[in-house]
Amino acid sequence: VGKSRPSIGFDILVEGVREARKSLPEIELHIAGRGHPERWDDLEGIYFHGWVDDLGKFFSRGEMSVHPGRAECFSVATLEALLAGCPCIVSTMVGAREVVDQINPRLVIDPTPESVSEALTWYFNLPLPERVDWRKTSEENSRESDQQPNSVKRTID
Repeated sequence: VGKSRPSIGFDILVEGVREARKSLPEIELHIAGRGHPERWDDLEGIYFHGWVDDLGKFFSRGEMSVHPGRAECFSVATLEALLAGCPCIVSTMVGAREVVDQINPRLVIDPTPESVSEALTWYFNLPLPERVDWRKTSEENSRESDQQPNSVKRTID
């Protein structure tokens, strides 16, 4: 989610997904936001949605959100994904890594296409019931009591 700029890491994400699709051709990448390079328009399995008014609905339709940013203080999009029950993979260079690390440290990766591909391949090779549990865990962790210092709810408030 967002405008395509180097700090967000869309280029890392696109290349990582292209690599993961070699072993998992059924996965798709859906990007909300504007400003992506035209050369990405014809890439197989990658779809651009432009501006999205309801990110909660957008994320609830997906199975995984990935934010391989090179540098970002704190991605609100990651929090919105978690609140929608969408597990997240984030890079070590974004502020949301602390929240995601509490869910599973394996979801915090280096900001490289190889790391994106490895994390996606690991996740999508999990049995479906386990992936469903990840959705529940993501949503439950994001809705912790606002008394918890690192809860998503407290962060958004």
